[in-house]
Amino acid sequence: MYIPFYTKSNYSLLSSLLTIDDIISCAVKNHQTSCVLCDTTMYGVMEFITKCEKQNLKPIIGLEMDVGFKVLCYAKNYQGYQSLMHLFTSCCDRTLSIDDLKQHISNLIIILPYASKDYLSSFDETFPIYVGYQNLVEEETVQKLTKNFIFLRENLYQTPQESEDLSYLYMIRDGKTIYDKEVSSYDIYNHSLEIKDVLSLSHQEGLLKTNLLADSCQIVFPKKELELAIYPLNGEDEKQYLENLSKKGLFKRLNGKVPKIYETRLLYELSVIKDMGFANYFLVVYDFICYAKKKGILVGPGRGSAAGSLVAYALGITEIDPIHYDLLFERFLNPERITMPDIDTGATRSILKRYCTI
Repeated sequence: MYIPFYTKSNYSLLSSLLTIDDIISCAVKNHQTSCVLCDTTMYGVMEFITKCEKQNLKPIIGLEMDVGFKVLCYAKNYQGYQSLMHLFTSCCDRTLSIDDLKQHISNLIIILPYASKDYLSSFDETFPIYVGYQNLVEEETVQKLTKNFIFLRENLYQTPQESEDLSYLYMIRDGKTIYDKEVSSYDIYNHSLEIKDVLSLSHQEGLLKTNLLADSCQIVFPKKELELAIYPLNGEDEKQYLENLSKKGLFKRLNGKVPKIYETRLLYELSVIKDMGFANYFLVVYDFICYAKKKGILVGPGRGSAAGSLVAYALGITEIDPIHYDLLFERFLNPERITMPDIDTGATRSILKRYCTI
């Protein structure tokens, strides 16, 4: 069984006619147990994984990158998937080098397309690097370079009849029109996802190696768990710290005069927040809101159920006095409904970078 290892979807913008559904339906039709997606982006990955799982197909995730030459990287495991995400994020901001790739190579399978074969010596021999070919002539050449060779045809449409359609797509990409008369000059090879003709393009060994590579890839996503940032307290008790901070904040909000109704409400909210284990959550939100305001980043005054929290008002998270407007705290948080608080801050990317890697 041959596994197409270089299949692009239309998430590789203006470079492929294939949809995720096209790729998966072809794998099912050909009785494959694995299905490969190798785009120039990672945008279609989750759709691909979800739809593969519904069809009992093992999803294999690849990424085409430019590190001075074209290289294809495939995740061997979950750590490899994370490496692909990191590399793709990095390449959105700067040009990648081979050194960037080498930092993640232990969790990746690397395939050099035939056009990049001369860069094989750039890699450490400790890690097997495969060289791809797409016809018998190229196969003979790569066999002289390495024992790690594999049949590698770039798949961009379903049937050979769609070849001309791909040419038109390329003209849109390149800003050309049909009057440039370059319709036929784009397509040299057959980029069809059909596999019935590959036997005439390769000997058996190169085809079987696609199965060996597929067997060595297994992405297992860890069980989803809620992971919150931790507010730094240097050994102090987070519950007491939140209470002290809230009291000081309310005292300042009300110009030193705190009516009994406010004091009672604040202590009640604090008891609920502490008992439900959300003290750290409030401290984290308080911290990045303070950071935003100090840096001149606009933050919303508070909307939705969070506007009903006096603690949020005291901490400066919201700007709405819930007692003055008779807003209910229980719409935001109550012990009868154990769910995460939802504070809509309108936080921007520059705020979230304080706690998150985006």
